[in-house]
Amino acid sequence: MRYIPSSIRVLIVCLTLLWGISMSAQGQNQHRQVTTGHGTLKVMTYNILHGAAPGLRKTSDPVDLSKVAAVIKSQQPDIVAIQEVDSLWDRSDNQDQTKELAALTGLHYYHYSDSHSFTDTAGWGYGIGILSRYPLKDTQTVFLTHNDHPGSEIWVNSVATLTLPSGQDIRFICAHYDYLYEDNRILEAAQTSQMADTSAIAVILAGDLNARPGSQPINLLEKSFDRSCSNCAVSFPSHKPCVKLDYIMAGKKARFKVEKSGVLNNEAARFASDHLPYLVQYSW
Repeated sequence: MRYIPSSIRVLIVCLTLLWGISMSAQGQNQHRQVTTGHGTLKVMTYNILHGAAPGLRKTSDPVDLSKVAAVIKSQQPDIVAIQEVDSLWDRSDNQDQTKELAALTGLHYYHYSDSHSFTDTAGWGYGIGILSRYPLKDTQTVFLTHNDHPGSEIWVNSVATLTLPSGQDIRFICAHYDYLYEDNRILEAAQTSQMADTSAIAVILAGDLNARPGSQPINLLEKSFDRSCSNCAVSFPSHKPCVKLDYIMAGKKARFKVEKSGVLNNEAARFASDHLPYLVQYSW
């Protein structure tokens, strides 16, 4: 090895340290630019009917998740709340449907969470999930308060945090409320509102709430969340929509602006599920 004088070695060390400081400063500047930036967030909520596309009912294969995935991919959402998702159930070919949809769409996911709608026994279930362009963290399943009625079910919120390119964290709640009993929907709305009111970061709620605009559960939610539409497009049933059941709302702390919103009503969406997907594009 060639001998290097000590004075040259000292100079090399100094230059290396200066280079590191310069690069660190550049990184900090880039971080400041990112965290103070602006952007958009495209949110979708979609009740997928466990992939049992209405158009497949008279065929030998009544479940086809690829139809659902194609509808989702066509809109390129940043985050999706999905409802009526099967997990390891023979009626849907024993698929882990949240995981399967994540693979088909190229999105991150929060693993299927059982709503205990039909069973809480090990092996199979039915519930909701989240797909996201951005990695998800702090995921949890929140069991919602309910009254026991004949045929009543235990419903949940699937919750996850994602970090936007601006550096801002968003708490995302995927919900599917009781379709039979109004008093349970009121309890579920109250608990979801409390989650938004007590959150230290901005919250977005998306899901099939099984409630019409102007109903008590929706009015209750709108004390904590801003609605994303005024004359809201209807989303159910997909072949002849006449009622709005699917919602996306931003918590009042979020300070998001709705750029556009509406249902996707085309042949592919009408074929893939009995609900039309509802989308909102926010800016911050």
